[in-house]
Amino acid sequence: MLDFRDLLDQVPDGIGINRGKKLIHVNKVLLDILGYDDPVELIGKPWTLIVHPDDAEKATEQFQDVMEHGGRSPFQEIDCVRKDGSVVTLEVAAFRVSFDGEPVTVGITRDMSERKELMAWMMKMDR
Repeated sequence: MLDFRDLLDQVPDGIGINRGKKLIHVNKVLLDILGYDDPVELIGKPWTLIVHPDDAEKATEQFQDVMEHGGRSPFQEIDCVRKDGSVVTLEVAAFRVSFDGEPVTVGITRDMSERKELMAWMMKMDR
């Protein structure tokens, strides 16, 4: 039988769970997007480690808002930093839930790379 953490690994979107300012869970999809091999490389680290400094304020506001007020934030594009230092644009939504009996912020992420490449190709072909 699957437990909740196993279920998170079956979701096709990247998921990061934050308690306070630290990552407490990342699913396989998010690890793959960011180029990490093992969750221990991120667990216990500040979630801002994976956010590009130019988008840190925007991401912090998004996560603080849902932690304080609940609900779900709309998806917004946030540049993140992969393990190798390259930048990837993710579409990120956040919401607050109870996880292991404590409030946490969950970030749902989608890699925008393919969509951006397709849009650029379509714009080029439209010329």
